Amino acid sequence: MLAICLPHGLACRDSERHGGQEIRHAAARTGGIAMTKVAELHERWSQDADYREAYEQLGTEFEVARALIKARMRAGFTQAELAARMETTQSAVARMESGRVPPSMRTLAKVARATGTHLRISFEQG
Repeated sequence: MLAICLPHGLACRDSERHGGQEIRHAAARTGGIAMTKVAELHERWSQDADYREAYEQLGTEFEVARALIKARMRAGFTQAELAARMETTQSAVARMESGRVPPSMRTLAKVARATGTHLRISFEQG
């Protein structure tokens, strides 16, 4: 039985250690794959200083990924449904939503059209 463990992006068994902390994948079981909600994992891992530092360094990428997921979910689409509307593959949508592959402006515009939203980019004082 395999599941994806974040933040390392490594496949792991039902129970495995990451950063000295044991991770158990038992929140939900679907098709023989153990799954835990990302928000729950983030909350748990945020207690680790190394995780917090890495997360903060990738803050913008995660913000974009969260916005993409939120737009898709508000539209009521699965990754596959959004991919079909964007004329791409589900795996491309998954890579975008992972935060590891930053989407281009053209791709962000496609997401906006496919989800019936408007793309707005702004710069704010830090």
